[in-house]
Amino acid sequence: MYDDCRLAGNQRYKAKDYRGAIEAYSSAIEADPTTPAYYTNRASAYMMTSDFKSAVADCSKAIELDPTLTKGAAGLGGNSLAPSPPPHLLTSSPHHLNSPERGRSLQHIGAAYVRKAKALLAQGNTTDAIAAYTQCLVKDPGNAQVHVHVCDVHT
Repeated sequence: MYDDCRLAGNQRYKAKDYRGAIEAYSSAIEADPTTPAYYTNRASAYMMTSDFKSAVADCSKAIELDPTLTKGAAGLGGNSLAPSPPPHLLTSSPHHLNSPERGRSLQHIGAAYVRKAKALLAQGNTTDAIAAYTQCLVKDPGNAQVHVHVCDVHT
């Protein structure tokens, strides 16, 4: 049931029916509120509708459920369950999380932290965005792209 909802959410997201994706991911969360990926997917859909407050809340919930986000979290970029946030929210490409040399587990580390930071920046909350990026760097200190995001915030 909840996997069907997730798949429906993914299809709606890809079709740019973001409100429909939010509804489908919400159904998946209702059926299984313990899966961080559902929250990170819904956060992406919320970001596409400019509902940044809800995106931050969903990312925070995903982090609460799994602070490492190494199991079941949606990554960023080509292999994610839902595509990355809108291009105007990205200061640089998030595809580093999908590079083969980093391995599958690192692909998911920090997805919720990065999405949360981007949503916080969209709300004008630079201090908390930097804190979210910093939390991501604690999980993956060699992540050059997150370092670039932090530098972009400071400029």
